[in-house]
Amino acid sequence: MAKGDDDDVDIVIDAWANALPDVDFAPLDVVSRLRRLVPHLQEVRRLSFAASNLRPWEFEFLSILRQHGADGLTPSMLATRLGITSGNLASQLDRLAARSLVARQKNEADGRSKIVVLTTLGQQRVDEAMRRLVDDENAMLAGLSHEQVAVLIESLRVIGAALERR
Repeated sequence: MAKGDDDDVDIVIDAWANALPDVDFAPLDVVSRLRRLVPHLQEVRRLSFAASNLRPWEFEFLSILRQHGADGLTPSMLATRLGITSGNLASQLDRLAARSLVARQKNEADGRSKIVVLTTLGQQRVDEAMRRLVDDENAMLAGLSHEQVAVLIESLRVIGAALERR
């Protein structure tokens, strides 16, 4: 079964197909390839963000604020959106504020809390990082047609929904 252009996944699946010829290994083929891509995808993202002097967690934090708009978010709303504890949020917020990427403002609706907003520098950094990320990820997909990308998006959406139902 092995061909000259087989990769590691093909070799593993061919070996298992010989051992268990009654099993359809297509799911293993797909998931094994996805699993092997993850470290490469994370590295592309890390490098994209680093070019804008951001770490992945900083990009995520700033991205949520950017998506929300100029009104900002309360720390509790941010913690919920980021899926972290208020203690972790406070630490991250302090680090970003020290780098002048975010600011805390008075919450007019609730004097007991603050609103976290992007600074001009924070918005510039997160916008730059997003542009670079899109360019870098587009380069990864350059070998695919627009139609193939659309099929891949829909396929991954179906897989994600199936995993969420589990």
